[in-house]
Amino acid sequence: MIDAEAATYFPVRDSAWAGRRLTPREGTPWAAPGSFVAARDSLRAAGVRVRAWVVATHSSAVGRTAPDLCVRNAFGNTYTCALCPSHPEVLSYAETVVTEAAQLCGVEAMIVEGCGPLGFSHQSQHEKTAGADWSALDESLLSICFCDCCADAYAENGLSVDDLRQRIRHRVGTSAQQVEEVLGEDAAPVLAVRAAWTARLRTTLTAAARSSGVEDLSFFAAPDAWAVGPNVALPALLGTDGTDRGADSYVVNAWALDPSGAERVRAAANLTPARVGAYTTVLPPTTATPEDLVSHWSGLVDAGAEELHIYHGGLASTARLRNAGEALAQVRAHR
Repeated sequence: MIDAEAATYFPVRDSAWAGRRLTPREGTPWAAPGSFVAARDSLRAAGVRVRAWVVATHSSAVGRTAPDLCVRNAFGNTYTCALCPSHPEVLSYAETVVTEAAQLCGVEAMIVEGCGPLGFSHQSQHEKTAGADWSALDESLLSICFCDCCADAYAENGLSVDDLRQRIRHRVGTSAQQVEEVLGEDAAPVLAVRAAWTARLRTTLTAAARSSGVEDLSFFAAPDAWAVGPNVALPALLGTDGTDRGADSYVVNAWALDPSGAERVRAAANLTPARVGAYTTVLPPTTATPEDLVSHWSGLVDAGAEELHIYHGGLASTARLRNAGEALAQVRAHR
């Protein structure tokens, strides 16, 4: 078995990366050099439109080389899987990844994951923290960054950084329900600092993608203002007035076969005039039938999803792929 880590599937050119501390890793033991172009050409030959999938701030391989540029929680723990977008070096790294991907992969469409800070979950090689039973609030508190840049920004906004750290430390694992309950009047400036880094990164990556020929640009997003991770806060991506699209579509998580995905799709559609997509999977519970998938996917479309982004095809059994194909055909037939 081979462990997967972040890497590019296009060349890492010296002309683009020379002298940089943050540099992506090229190639992997499981994929041949030039694998993206080979896959792209095969898909295009089959009539399938191709997007380049770019991850902006999530790379353990890169983060381990510069822990000072990574997210640091209130306890002083560094998440080396999570580059913090507050740092100019991280901004430049993500901009170059997008530019190089667009130019070397030869695609007109791109989707960007992690256009903002990651946090407590979705760490390293996708570790599992569910068994620790952290609440949603605990994860939000453990995702507030105290790297040097973020701490300086809090202080510049009139906050006592030490007091902020202590309040978070004391409330993790308690019965508190909302971040605002823990931080009080400090919640707004903390969120504003994070949103500013996210908006700056989104603006930078949008400009890089457009200038490199990307005509259709998508971001993974979540309607929750405190969201971090692969799907970052949509309000921050949209900008302060809520009307700056910056992208052609935003894709929200809808893996679970329950109403939560449709609720997120509906909430996102109410926030932006851009297209909203639903990020789903072919790896639902083994008991899921094609009818279950039809019900779930149709519900997402009814909630406002104009696209279904169906993940994990390469990990699915023949039976799961058959179920997904049957379900997708039925959803299409009724639209």
